[in-house]
Amino acid sequence: MAFGGGVVLPAVLQWLSSIAWTALAGLFGAEALAVLLGMPFWLAVLIVLGVQGAVGFVGYELIHRLQAVLTLVLLATFVVFAVKLVGGHEIVTPAMVSGAGLAGAFVLEVTIAFSLVISWAPYAADFSRYLPANSSSTRVFGGTFAAVVFGLVFIQSIGIAAGNVVAEHTAEGVRSVMGGGLLGGLAVLIIALAAIGAGVMTQYSGSLALQIIGVRVRRPLSAVVVTVLAFALILWLDAAHTATRFQDAVLLMSYWIPPFVAVVVIDWLIRTRGRASINPAEEHTARSDAVAALAAFVLAYAAAIPFMNTSLIEGPIATAWHGGDVAYFVNLLVAAVLYGGYRLLRRRRTPRDY
Repeated sequence: MAFGGGVVLPAVLQWLSSIAWTALAGLFGAEALAVLLGMPFWLAVLIVLGVQGAVGFVGYELIHRLQAVLTLVLLATFVVFAVKLVGGHEIVTPAMVSGAGLAGAFVLEVTIAFSLVISWAPYAADFSRYLPANSSSTRVFGGTFAAVVFGLVFIQSIGIAAGNVVAEHTAEGVRSVMGGGLLGGLAVLIIALAAIGAGVMTQYSGSLALQIIGVRVRRPLSAVVVTVLAFALILWLDAAHTATRFQDAVLLMSYWIPPFVAVVVIDWLIRTRGRASINPAEEHTARSDAVAALAAFVLAYAAAIPFMNTSLIEGPIATAWHGGDVAYFVNLLVAAVLYGGYRLLRRRRTPRDY
């Protein structure tokens, strides 16, 4: 609503991000399937993306039912994995750098963790879609926030602790930690299923974004388009330097989200002031407000470029800070100041609209 017709730009970025996230999930799923069944990697990719495409083709209800089941299965699997990891492996690794280099590495790690949080939080919030309209907003927010925090802290902590064991070979590393055999094979199979569950939600979101852009194609067909493009990206990720390419993809595809969030949240708070609920279909966005939203979005992204740290974009400030990347926090703040300042000035000039 905040962007009006200008929403096409963030919609394009969301569509591209959904392709990247589908590929990242498919990468792990295909690796797991290849290890489990001893098949060529490219064939495993086709199977994982094919199942994703089939579930996405059916639609939203099946995706949510699949997610609900996988949540319980994954929780049980990673609890067992954590116990096995702590009980039989070295989980504390001495730092290989010190001083400013260590500080820069720590900041980069925080940013990578944050990129996952800010990318997946909307998917978690989406499960509130079917709650009654009179549900407590505090309980809805609290439940979503607690789930995101618990889930990501738990999983990312395991990932850091298992760094030496898993390295770039995730599926084989997981099977090794589980002790091989039936338990190890089951864990690898669950990784493949989890990748399908994660990828299909992203794929569905991307298909909606393609429609928002204005492309006249039915949603199931657009899901197929996302799947085909994700296949090519997975093969590129797996071709060489997988860890580096993975990190670049995670960072680059999410830099646009913080300024988008800042604009949307500010607009939402203004729109809902004094009202229990609103109907987005009946809301009006002034042209000047839409232009301001788009301008704040673009300028905030530009302001964050010097703070970015990837193999494709090495900002001078990030380089000076020994790789520390704070671009997410910079563009969030800049967008909030620019757009929030504009709406504040506009409110003073035309108070009746607020």
